[in-house]
Amino acid sequence: MSAASLTTKKLNIGYGKKEILADINFELFPGEVIGVLGKNGTGKSTLLKTLCGLLPSLGGSVELLGNPISSFSRREMAQKVSVVLTGGLPASSLSVEEVFRLGRYPYTNYWGELKEDDLAIIHEAMEIVGLLPFRNANFFELSDGQKQKTLIGRALAQDTPVLILDEPTSFLDIPSKMEIVKLLKIIAKEKGKAVLFSCHDWELVLSMLPLSLLISN
Repeated sequence: MSAASLTTKKLNIGYGKKEILADINFELFPGEVIGVLGKNGTGKSTLLKTLCGLLPSLGGSVELLGNPISSFSRREMAQKVSVVLTGGLPASSLSVEEVFRLGRYPYTNYWGELKEDDLAIIHEAMEIVGLLPFRNANFFELSDGQKQKTLIGRALAQDTPVLILDEPTSFLDIPSKMEIVKLLKIIAKEKGKAVLFSCHDWELVLSMLPLSLLISN
């Protein structure tokens, strides 16, 4: 079996000195999808932000590809972990393809120039999430499900070993929720990505995934 992409050991999380959850231990492997389940306010978002280095831990450790996340620079982290947080993108007139292009910024020069390899990765990502026909559409004219696919596609175009997503199925109808979870499974299996996402829809995740992490406080 391959080595874990993401590992926590006795991890304690919170804001400032306020501890929300303690003694979190799990491993996430390439090709695997884990759903983090819990009610609103139980610390799901705090956990995800800690795992990708946006928040400091209050104890324990987080290892990315066998190394402490503190050993990576911000640019290196962006080349190892793709993050999709709640809130999406600020209002703008970006097209779908332009949103996907944002995923390549960790690899570009000061001027953000894209090479042929970058464009090929973007094209493949649009194909995988099924948005190639919408490449020129305005992001904010898409349906909620298509918007979420675009944000996932941007993360996929970032081409990192680990994808972390906060509530990617929120505000979607049931068919769209199922489609997003299926898409994450396809990305994990076909691209060998390690995928972790939070969700408060227990029935959906438990019915579609073999692995889940239940949290409460």
